[in-house]
Order: sequence, then C-alpha cells, then structure tokens
Amino acid sequence: MNLLVLILPLLIFTIPVAFAEPSNIGTIYWKQEIISSNSFVDIYVHDNDMNKKEYPNFADKFTISVWSDSSPDGLEIQVVETGVYSGIFKGRVFIADSGDTAKNRLVSMPGDTVYAKYVDFTMPDGSTSNIFSAAIVKISGQNMNSLLDQID
Repeated sequence: MNLLVLILPLLIFTIPVAFAEPSNIGTIYWKQEIISSNSFVDIYVHDNDMNKKEYPNFADKFTISVWSDSSPDGLEIQVVETGVYSGIFKGRVFIADSGDTAKNRLVSMPGDTVYAKYVDFTMPDGSTSNIFSAAIVKISGQNMNSLLDQID
C-alpha cells in the first residue's frame, strides 16, 4: 500500500510529460558547404514542430527563401518532408551561372555566397525566429576554405 502511495503521484506527473510534444528550434543547412555552378543542390530543414500531422499518412511541406550575392531578391522554394512524421524537409535548387532567377533556378556566380532562410514560427517561447544557412559557389581550381571561414 505504501509503495502505491509513492508510485501513483509519480505516474500522474510523468505520463503527461512523456507524451507532450515539446517545441524545438529548427535548423537549416545545405547538403554541401561548397557547391558547384550549373548543378542542383539540396537544402534541408529539420524541425519536428513543422510536422503538422494535419493530413495523416502524407508528408508536410512549406516554403523557404534562397538568394545569392548575384541574385539578392532570390526566390521561394518548397521543402517537402522526407518521410511521414520525419520532421526533416528537403528542397532542391539549381545553381546557374547565367540566365534569370526563376522557379527553382538561382543565378549565382563562382565565389558567391548562397543563402537560405527558414522562419521558425514555433519557438519554445511562442515567438518566431529567422534561421539562416550559407554555402559558397566553387571557383574552379581555387581553395574555398578561406571563404568558408568568413561565413562561419
């Protein structure tokens, strides 16, 4: 009986905490820190809070902003959840060294910094936060480590 008196209050407190969905801070990152011109590059957002579960058995999706030094207005691209309830979202953008920025095509010259921004609307304190990531477009035949150090 005494054991039950000790265990029951612990269960009442522990069970709701164990099944609560905590808010977390999302992250955004490029698959590579050094990217090549005229190729596709993947961008990832990891945020379990964006796993909305509004449509069971379907992956969620939303948009993020990408831009570069050569295309400061950039564009919005869609990121799609990599699996149902995974909380990991993937987008893809084509890095072009000529032409116009449109759809999923971002004009970026060698040596440009390419940026991505994700707005996390589900911060633990109820606020929003702009979360950024950057990568460098490779200059052929050059060591890009010094440019990477500048964006870190």
